[in-house]
Amino acid sequence: MEQIKKLLRDAGALMTGARDAQVSKKGRSNYVTDTDVAVQEFLREALNARYPGYGFFSEEQENHPDFSRPVWILDPIDGTANFISRYRQSAISLALYERGTVALGAVYNPFTQELFSAERGGGAFLNDQPIQAERQAALEDVLVDLGTMPYYKDRAEEVGRLATAILLRASDLRRCGSAALALCHTADGRIGGMMEGILNPWDYAAGMLIASEAGARVTDWEGNPLSCRNAASVLAAGNGLHPALLKLIREVLKK
Repeated sequence: MEQIKKLLRDAGALMTGARDAQVSKKGRSNYVTDTDVAVQEFLREALNARYPGYGFFSEEQENHPDFSRPVWILDPIDGTANFISRYRQSAISLALYERGTVALGAVYNPFTQELFSAERGGGAFLNDQPIQAERQAALEDVLVDLGTMPYYKDRAEEVGRLATAILLRASDLRRCGSAALALCHTADGRIGGMMEGILNPWDYAAGMLIASEAGARVTDWEGNPLSCRNAASVLAAGNGLHPALLKLIREVLKK
């Protein structure tokens, strides 16, 4: 893990040092910058040198991962729209998937120098200090992060109904703009939970492990475990809050 944390900090310098990033548009509200590619290639080369034979599953490449061997799951910049707008809620998200599960996860926001990490069975940490998800608070006393699925404008009305329900039942609503960080903020208790209707494995794999190791429950919107092989809806919250948020989703969407 120490090697991985050093690599993420080194890669983070590419983000904080970037000036006038070149931006390309992949789709509506979906962007990639030359910094995304630079971070990805830096980490790919470094990981391939240290862990030859491991697969690589990343946002900014064509993906056909062989999950019969260990696979790195990477989002070089989770929160690219934030990064482009100089809204400093962006992070590098890296997970190691092997033997059917996520074994290691790390998420680094270089702008705040917050590095979240976890190994399966070993607890969750922020800058090497143990963290724990919210355990006792009621829904009315916590913040809830709602991902707005900006690539899927046809689901805007659904997001609006969920936002209204959260505002009525929780303390308040937040929108981080980085699913990886929202999962980590659930892990350290600064928010009670997070939800988003569709995320790719590189968005949630590392944060899922970190939140789980901090004592949160992480599922899809049906309450099922996440596989990290496919896109999925994601709900994460402390064990005491997860049932209330799952109920909220089901009531709003009539599941």
